[in-house]
Amino acid sequence: MAGITVAVLAVLAVFWKTNPFQLLPSVYKDNGNPYAFSVDYIGSQRKSIGREIQIDCKNNKTIAANGDNVCEILLESYLSDKTLLRAVAQWLGNNLECPGLDFDRNSESSASYSLSVRHGRASVNLSDVGQGALQVLPVLVSSFMENHSDITIVEQPVLHLHPAAHQSVAVRIAQSALEMNRRFLVETHSQNFILAVRDMVADPNNPLSPDDVVIYSVEQDGDESWLKKITIDETDELSDWPEGVFAESYELLKSISGHNGRSGRSGCSSRFKNKTDEDCPYGTDKYRKANQENQANPTFISKISKISNAGSGINVSAFDVAKYILLLVKSCAKMKLQKLLYYCQAWHLVWNGRPLFYEDIEAWTHGPVVKELFDLLNGLDVATYQDLTRGNEDTLTVSQKEDVQSVLKFYGDKSSQWLMDSTRSEKPWMDARKGLNPNERGSAIIQLSEMAEYYSGLK
Repeated sequence: MAGITVAVLAVLAVFWKTNPFQLLPSVYKDNGNPYAFSVDYIGSQRKSIGREIQIDCKNNKTIAANGDNVCEILLESYLSDKTLLRAVAQWLGNNLECPGLDFDRNSESSASYSLSVRHGRASVNLSDVGQGALQVLPVLVSSFMENHSDITIVEQPVLHLHPAAHQSVAVRIAQSALEMNRRFLVETHSQNFILAVRDMVADPNNPLSPDDVVIYSVEQDGDESWLKKITIDETDELSDWPEGVFAESYELLKSISGHNGRSGRSGCSSRFKNKTDEDCPYGTDKYRKANQENQANPTFISKISKISNAGSGINVSAFDVAKYILLLVKSCAKMKLQKLLYYCQAWHLVWNGRPLFYEDIEAWTHGPVVKELFDLLNGLDVATYQDLTRGNEDTLTVSQKEDVQSVLKFYGDKSSQWLMDSTRSEKPWMDARKGLNPNERGSAIIQLSEMAEYYSGLK
């Protein structure tokens, strides 16, 4: 059975298609019968490579815990069919901008070689390249090798790598596990690595399913520690999350949001910097004027706070608005559609003093979500007009359609990730999730009054 384990040092462990076996003793008893494990181990203290590499007469095909022997294994590939060397070179070129990995014989009479990367005509010895490439090399080579061990344990696979490359390493390890039927146990401090795992599970086009991934939080109480199971469902929702883990960026976003809300700030908002008024969601003079009138009206916020979505007299549904959005954009990622709906609701509140549609918007882990729409489109990655079997765009008035068009004018070309990050950095979503960890499942309703107050303040 294939599998990967990802562990955040003494805090978190993720298991793909495997079982922790009490943190993997060398002998495991199955129904009372001892079962011996063979384990490969790549530690976090990995050696730098030498400038010269000798042919390994012992033909050792195992990478040591400190990364030793990795260059000798690549050299053997170079001197034979080059399959392993080419695979590693291609990955480094595509993901770390280290193209042209290859060997040079130091002299015709020498049995030593140099491993270099080539940038055009320049050739640089790999030992002179950044530590990130050197540290990931044993992990990378191992992932492309046929391996008959029961499990490969890797500590901190993305050590010294730029955060942008963490996802690529996670994907490579997952591919190795699935394509070669291997098991990995990986320990990491990287939030991006964990997010990449979750992204692969949530992606319907990726072979990983929720059943393939389990997270274990290592809980501690005095001298005792134990594993707490955390599952991921097909919506990327987590059943639980250890308190405080990866909360730092969330807290910083909250702080940034608080700074942006200080009086005296001018401009549409920090996200609209260097944009003209016409580029901002305010749109035309009509909308700018409506926003200014609402801010000048002391009863505006109290008026919004008294509106309850249920029974507010609104006859437009989120399905009607989504139907009109899909009519305009033809197709849209499911997550992006949810965020566009949210911004349509928010800016309609600002411009008109009342909601655009009557459904509640919940503060989920990955941003605002209309649950009824999510349920209808569940299983789809991208939605089209034909996929939405509920809703009628003609329910919207001409003015409401103009509002939606104005929102799309600003937000329509933004990516799903940009929209998710944007909504998660703003006060209405944050306030709805008070008391929850960043990745903890939640379904609190984002209040209309919070939305109206926050977005009317982006002046």
